[in-house]
Amino acid sequence: MSPGTTTPAKPKTAVLSWQERQQALRMEQMIVGLAQPHRGGSESKLRESALGRFVEDYQCGGECYRAGIMYNRLVWKWRLATGAKVPQWVKDEFGGSGGPGEDCDDSDASEIAERIKEWNATIRQCDSALKAVLNEARAMIFEDLEPSPKIATPLKRGLLDLCIALGLFPY
Repeated sequence: MSPGTTTPAKPKTAVLSWQERQQALRMEQMIVGLAQPHRGGSESKLRESALGRFVEDYQCGGECYRAGIMYNRLVWKWRLATGAKVPQWVKDEFGGSGGPGEDCDDSDASEIAERIKEWNATIRQCDSALKAVLNEARAMIFEDLEPSPKIATPLKRGLLDLCIALGLFPY
């Protein structure tokens, strides 16, 4: 070939054409997702929940998000274990029907009772850490409701205290 000439374009293969269509579809879905008001153009997975948005918007740190998730899971597990009414997804997530048909010997029962007692004590510590904003924090963590900006500072402090109560900070 002489200088200034280009190599002829290779014909598109079916695989390449399919890959391009898949990429275009992914981009289209991403654009639709990023356009949602609660995302604010962010690709972060945290934007999917009120807790995650609060943690990002008020720069609370990943520990606060993890503490909220840990608290949520702990309360649901405790509710399931104590026979409280729980949504189906909780039963699916943590397993077991809790009904009388499940095999459980005396040693298992005492271990389960001890674990429930420990969970209850930890939940009380968490509730105490969130005491100033308990209702708002629970609404955000359990019901995915956006907190009022008016309580952002005490709620952020409550989440930091929750981190401490759950041992996520080394002090």
